[in-house]
Amino acid sequence: MGKSKVMNKGRVCMILQGRFAGCKGVIVETREPSRKHKFLHCVVAGISKAPRRVNPKMERKTIMERSKISTFVKVINQRHLMPTRYRLNMRVKGISVKSLNPKDGKKKQLRRDIRRKLTRMYFKNGEPATRWFFKKLYF
Repeated sequence: MGKSKVMNKGRVCMILQGRFAGCKGVIVETREPSRKHKFLHCVVAGISKAPRRVNPKMERKTIMERSKISTFVKVINQRHLMPTRYRLNMRVKGISVKSLNPKDGKKKQLRRDIRRKLTRMYFKNGEPATRWFFKKLYF
C-alpha cells in the first residue's frame, strides 16, 4: 500500500461512510497505517451543516444567523473519501491524530478554530472552489 497521489493536504473530498456521509471536507493531514489505525487514513476537517441561502434584502442579523456553519474534525479511512478536483488552502495548527483523542479535550477547541477559519473564508472568498464547498449537496 503506497501513499495516494490525489489524497494530499488541501484536497476537498466527499465523505462516503459514517455519520458525516454526504458532507464535504478538506484533508488536513494524511497518515500511513499505524497500530491504532491499520489502514491509510486522513485527518479531515469539514462542514456538517452548510450555511443557508441568503439574499441582499435580509437584515444583517438574519444573514449572520443563516450563515452559521457546523464543523467536524475526524480521522477517516481513505477508502471512505472521494476526492474532488477542488483544493482549499486551509492551515490549521495543532491538528494531528493524537490531538483528536477525546480524553485530551482539544477536539472542541480545534472545531472552534476550524469554524472561525471557514466562516472567514465563506464571507471573504468568491472563488468557484470556495463557493462550491459551502453549498449544500442535493442527492
